[in-house]
Amino acid sequence: EDVAGEGIVLFDGVCNVCNTFVHFLVDRDPTAKLLFASQQSPTGEDFMKEKGIETNLETMAFVTKDKVYYHSTAVIRSIAMLGGIW
Repeated sequence: EDVAGEGIVLFDGVCNVCNTFVHFLVDRDPTAKLLFASQQSPTGEDFMKEKGIETNLETMAFVTKDKVYYHSTAVIRSIAMLGGIW
């Protein structure tokens, strides 16, 4: 299924650091370039299954049209998607 947005952030929905980072991104993304899903949510689980992404609550994932990034690369890529200096 096609979704709007230029990237999807998959995060651990019970991790305080992850949730803080997601709020940081949301606050700086007024045009909704990014979409978000907890890895534990039905939406996140369905999306990950469809894309062949394994659940890994030790890290977040950043998914673009052609690639999946993990760890610090996922953080850097998701911030870069916002453009500018927020």
